[in-house]
Formats: sequence, structure tokens, C-alpha cells
Amino acid sequence: MDINIDSNNNADTPLTLGTLFKQDMKTANILSNYPTSFVPNYRFLNNTKYRIYDIQKSGPKKNNPFLFLYPGRICSVAGNEFPVLMDKQPCDDIMAHWKRWLPGFPEPVFKTIDEGVEDEDPIITIFPMQRIPEEKHAVDPDTHYHILLKSAIPETGAPCPEHYTQENAVFPCMVKVDQSLSGYGNYVCYNQEELAAALETINEAFGKAAPYVITAFVENVEETLGCQFYLNKKGEVHWLGTNINVLKDYDWVGSVVDWDLREVHRLRVYDSFIVPVAEYLHKKGYFGIAGIDIICSQSGDYLVDMNARLTGFTPHALIAPIMARDGLTKSLFKSADNQDCSTEELIKKVNFVNQTKEGKILILNSMDVDEGCIAAIVAFAETMSDAEELFDCLAVEKLVK
Repeated sequence: MDINIDSNNNADTPLTLGTLFKQDMKTANILSNYPTSFVPNYRFLNNTKYRIYDIQKSGPKKNNPFLFLYPGRICSVAGNEFPVLMDKQPCDDIMAHWKRWLPGFPEPVFKTIDEGVEDEDPIITIFPMQRIPEEKHAVDPDTHYHILLKSAIPETGAPCPEHYTQENAVFPCMVKVDQSLSGYGNYVCYNQEELAAALETINEAFGKAAPYVITAFVENVEETLGCQFYLNKKGEVHWLGTNINVLKDYDWVGSVVDWDLREVHRLRVYDSFIVPVAEYLHKKGYFGIAGIDIICSQSGDYLVDMNARLTGFTPHALIAPIMARDGLTKSLFKSADNQDCSTEELIKKVNFVNQTKEGKILILNSMDVDEGCIAAIVAFAETMSDAEELFDCLAVEKLVK
């Protein structure tokens, strides 16, 4: 399989979503909204088709970051080739922040969601949308939904944990809702009683017909690698990089990137995981950004998630090589951090830190809430400890213990 690993490192201009997708599409719109199956008044409700489990263990949230914060995270790296569909665009202060600290990235272009749905251009979606016509999806929505299922992972042929039925499960085991986000709907079960309780919890929240998978629980985990690449329509892979996923109770909360280890990580995962996954996705007709998660353990490496879509790591992956050219090779990303100040105040604080400290903090997006704001933040520095110190300036919860 062809691989391109150098163009995003040596190009004079940053790699953007637009430059990646432009090789396969003349025109398109980018929709970075997530759907939900649990918020009745939300615009992209998938309640009868393409259902998704997006409830955190603590229950539905008033300010669900997936619905209101995450769609804007990709804007700083979207480029200006294709419009981003948003009814509420990032505020002027955020746009100015990107322009100041990411000067090489072009300012994004926007359309309203109605404009994008009504025009003739296909829509690049994170997930199939029940309320968008099938023919408007850049990737066939039925196919897209299938390849996002946890049960599709063994179809790739890549090493993955053994899959069980309820009757032959070996403990400890993992129970996962077949279609879920960010680790939601994941449970570790150590006996038959806990397995029955996990399945009952899923059924109560998602309905008796809730699909799920039961897999072996991988013990003695050393780290979980997140790998990102672009797969074009010819089946060629454009390698974007890796991160170490940061999990909290099996929910994804952020990532760590060490640019100096990019080749070590690539060599570890490419032949065993990237090649079979890319070949599988290509045969299914998928093209676009793809992310996979690989558990690295004493017993071996295993594919545990396959996200054929823009992911939370995508902006981080596209910005990291630009920062690395300035010697900022270590970075930490917090997907949704609670701040006790407004977005405007947070931007002022970050700008001051960037002016007075070594390294750089970027706000990918932020939304104001009653208690302050919730922000997606990434810190770049020469060392991990320096990146943590930048987070300390904002009182961000530590990612690296």
C-alpha cells in the first residue's frame, strides 16, 4: 500500500482538511457536528436510524460538549477550500486567537447548515445523519455506519481482542455498546453478575434491542496509541501521526503527542494495523480521515477502536508538525476543560501566557456556560513538563501524572 509520510512535515504551508479532501473532491461542505439519539430537540437527532450511544456514565449533560463544543474544534485547521457548516460560528475573539498563534493556517470559510444541506455539494460528515438526505453524504451513510461499529473491527483482519457471546464470555471481559463515542457505554466485568448488570444498564438506557459486543479484557496495558491518517479514493494512505490517548474511567479526555517518537510509533503499528485497516476501508468505499486506537500491552498490541471520521485528535495532528518546526515537539490536549471564567477572559489569559512563557497554548474552541466556560485546549512545549506548566497557568487538570 502506498504511503505518504513526508508532505505534512516539509511543506511550506500547513496541511489542512481542505488540502487533504481536495485530492478527492472538487466541491464539498464540511459538517463537524455529532449526532445524538438522546436529545429530542437537537437538530441532528438519530432516533430511528444510525442510532448512537452518547450518554456519559453520569447521565445526559446540559452542556454536552459533543453537541456544542466539539463541532468548532476543527475550524482552525479546516482551511479555506471547503466551507464549514455552522449556524453559530466561532466568536471573533477565537478567530483572532487562531490568526495570531496559527498564522500559517488560512481563515476558515463558513456556510449555515441550511445552505449546505440545500446546495448541490456533498457533505463530509463525522457520522451518518438521519436528517440529511442519503445522496448528500460524501460517503454512503449505511456503509459509514457499519464501519464505525465495534463489531466491524474483526472484519479488518488486524489483531484485536477476542470477541465473545454472553454464554462463552471469559472474565474479566469488556462490554461495549456497538455504536458509541469516546468510551461511553464501556464496562469492565469480572464475573457473570457484573456482565448481566452491564447489559441491563445498556438496555435501560438504550433499549432492549441495543447492540453490544463482548471482548477479552486486555490486562497489563502499557499505553493506548491513537493513529491518524487520510485515506484517498485510490486507497493511498497519507500518514498524519500518533498520540497516546488519555482515558478516565475508559472515557477519552485528551491526548499526548511526542513528535520525536513519530517514526517509532509508525513502525510499530503500520504493517500490522494501518495497512489492513486502510485496505478494509478502501474496499468498503470509504475515503477521508481515519483514526484507530491500539492497546499496547505485555501480551501484544490490539486494535480496539476504528473511527473512520474526523476525530478529537485531528486538529492536534495537523498542528503538531507546525509547532515541531519551532522546537515545540511535546504537546498535551484536553478535550473539554472547565474554566471559571468567560471565553473572552480565557483568551486574554492564554494570550498573556503565550507572550510571557516558553511554549504555546492554543484554544481550539470554547463555549460559555453558567459556571464559566468549557474549552478544548492544547499546549505545545519543548518538554512534557513544560507543557504541563503551561496547563498549570490555566489551572487545567493534569493529564500526565
